[in-house]
Amino acid sequence: MSGTSTGAVQSLIRTTPWGETSGGATWMGGNDNAFLTRDQARARLTTSMAGRAAEEILLDGEHTQGAAGDLQAATQLAQAMVTQYGMTDFGFAQLDAETLRHRAD
Repeated sequence: MSGTSTGAVQSLIRTTPWGETSGGATWMGGNDNAFLTRDQARARLTTSMAGRAAEEILLDGEHTQGAAGDLQAATQLAQAMVTQYGMTDFGFAQLDAETLRHRAD
């Protein structure tokens, strides 16, 4: 594992096909600490969405329920980034999910 010029930690992600499913992704490397930077969180969101994107490419625009777990994890992380971690472009803020629901209406 090595740092980039911006100080971001690089990790390896291994994708593996198995069983009747199309496969999965495993995080390899990186340090296993309790802190997650905004760049690291965005990288995890990107990785979570890669399975769905690959599926659409391989299935000529179609997709299956195979990425449901990835989509759920990405949704939870994105919501936590805004509502709990203050990882927004509009400054430091912590918003509860109920407030976000009312603003969306």
